Amino acid sequence: MSSTEWEFPSLEDPNCFAVVRDTSNIFSARIYLSAFEPVFDPKDVDVTVYENDVQINAYKENPEDPNHSKRELHRQYRMPDDVDLSSIRLERVGKTVKVDARKTSEKSVGPEGVNIRIQNYPK
Repeated sequence: MSSTEWEFPSLEDPNCFAVVRDTSNIFSARIYLSAFEPVFDPKDVDVTVYENDVQINAYKENPEDPNHSKRELHRQYRMPDDVDLSSIRLERVGKTVKVDARKTSEKSVGPEGVNIRIQNYPK
């Protein structure tokens, strides 16, 4: 299940999770991985896109302390239905992931799905 409501605080908040821009021509989101600190190191947060869903996942385990439980993060946010799936681009720059896409005049339906990984970031 994905959310169409990007849960983020006001832009003045230094721990802002994301800034989303949704116009008639483009969709863009800037996801600030530092918002997941100190629980998750930004390098351990994985952002992917599958069809119209932006998926954010992280996993942390402390093998030196077996009594300490593992931590996991799974969030999924829905991009608008009129996003052109073939135009979606993800790029990681420092602690920020950029998600950019053009819009079409029709709803995007991808029967086989489109899975996109971050550019310029070795995994």
